[in-house]
Amino acid sequence: MPFVEVFTREKLSDEIRAKLAEDLSNTMMSVEIGGPTESAKMIAWMWLHTMPADSWAVGGRFARYFDVSRRL
Repeated sequence: MPFVEVFTREKLSDEIRAKLAEDLSNTMMSVEIGGPTESAKMIAWMWLHTMPADSWAVGGRFARYFDVSRRL
């Protein structure tokens, strides 16, 4: 069963979460089996997590030491 976990520093709208889930699932299925199918969609799982910005560390330093507007 394919499984993807996504972590964000900010809360995403339901519309963005739905689009992200669909796009990532389709990409994952394209890599694994050549494209999305209805049967593959039934077993492709995804968890989306929102974590506070001060919980993220980059290069051994917590995010508060970096420009939080920077996107990776």
